[in-house]
Amino acid sequence: MVRLVRLVLMPVLALIVFGAWALSSPAGSSPDDDFHQTSIWCAAGPQAGECAPGAIAGQYRVPPLVANSSCFAFKADVSGSCQGGVASTPTTTDRGNFTALYPPFYYGFMHTFVTSDVNVSIVIMRVVNSVIFVALASVLCWLLPHRRRPTLVWTLAITMIPLGLFVVASVNPSSWAITSAALVLLATVGYFETTGLRRIGVAAVATIATFLGAGARADGAVFAVIAVGAAVLLTMRRTRRYWLSAIFAVALVVLAGALFLTGHQSGSALSGGLASGGSGTANWQLWFPILSNLPLLWAGGLGAVFGLGWVDTQMPGMVWVVTIGVFSAVTFAAVRFLGIRKALVLAAAGLALLVIPFYLQVSTGTLVGNQVQPRYVLPLVIIFAAIALWEPDGRRLEFSAAQWWILGAALAVAQAFALHTNLRRYVTGSDVMNFNLSSGVEWWWNIPITPMWLWVLASAACAGLFALIVVEFAPRSIDRTASGPMEAPLATVVR
Repeated sequence: MVRLVRLVLMPVLALIVFGAWALSSPAGSSPDDDFHQTSIWCAAGPQAGECAPGAIAGQYRVPPLVANSSCFAFKADVSGSCQGGVASTPTTTDRGNFTALYPPFYYGFMHTFVTSDVNVSIVIMRVVNSVIFVALASVLCWLLPHRRRPTLVWTLAITMIPLGLFVVASVNPSSWAITSAALVLLATVGYFETTGLRRIGVAAVATIATFLGAGARADGAVFAVIAVGAAVLLTMRRTRRYWLSAIFAVALVVLAGALFLTGHQSGSALSGGLASGGSGTANWQLWFPILSNLPLLWAGGLGAVFGLGWVDTQMPGMVWVVTIGVFSAVTFAAVRFLGIRKALVLAAAGLALLVIPFYLQVSTGTLVGNQVQPRYVLPLVIIFAAIALWEPDGRRLEFSAAQWWILGAALAVAQAFALHTNLRRYVTGSDVMNFNLSSGVEWWWNIPITPMWLWVLASAACAGLFALIVVEFAPRSIDRTASGPMEAPLATVVR
């Protein structure tokens, strides 16, 4: 009964954390939100009160907060209160998915939640994206074989703070791309390693996750294909039964390919998706400075150098030093179980992390920090981490009890500092240094909970979540050389 309570409680705590991130910033706070929000409001074509044709072809009139809510972009000291100065009349804009640059499915689905109140609509969409992530991840976790569950949980734990939390709980299509990358690989693995109803369940998760990624962004389709390919290589067996089962993997690739072709991003397989339409001229003379700084894009997803929001909310060292340290420690410990197959797949994923952003930067003639953002690369980082944490049969990742608790506590602390920083940036602007988020509030939602209490609730929920993760998914290494009786394991050993 106690274990069942833990299993039910973890998704609830995760939703509280994602919900806090959904409320931590006003409408228009994720990158290119003026484009994406307009695309959502106009997804069903001209609708009274939502999206009306402009006087010039290719332009549309939408509610002012849809197109002009990002008044604080690139101004870290400006709070969300600047939205009070946005005109109350509909805004004419040509910034939207009017030429099918992106696949239509994400915008079409989000349009379902459009209401007459823009702020309410945005919060609902953010919460829906959070629920999709938590629900699919939870279902997949309990359908996977026991020995694969820690791989999924710890992959997400070491890669989602802070950028993953912020983007998933946003209206940006990258929300679905990250969700897809987080689930497709291990869901496909689960398909090959389970039978019966479990196999049907993980196949459904793999299909949904592939659709989410490829239906939101063209690069999401590319990442889905990479994840499926990695799963096949990791589980491959020279049996007729396996190759018959592999038809499902082929079907996922076909699905991703078909969705890839629904957007004009497919005209440039990678630059259209990852570089967000970069139009610079290739400059191969920049190869060395680009290569030298490429790791900044990998670290950006963990909070370093690049900020959240419109890349203007810088994370403190307490976030990125911790997240990079934990990511490095866990993945480095995991590769002690390497083997030829895992080594080759991990090397291929590492090569993708290197080559794809490198090519995009060179082909657009821009140095690292322009065009390609960490949110475009984070799905590859997640896939890389999942492969690194992959455990061959009979092996498992083990730390001591103290090490597991330190890892969990460190991640909880990093999340707390990241959320506090993001709240501060929009509640008052980053120029205010007061720890109390509820002091001198300039912007906040019309809800009964204050910014400070939201932070306290989410921080406590995150701490509780990581405590349960350590208890449930962190098998303790046992000192078999001790002369006395072996100490009881910290958590249920994952077999």
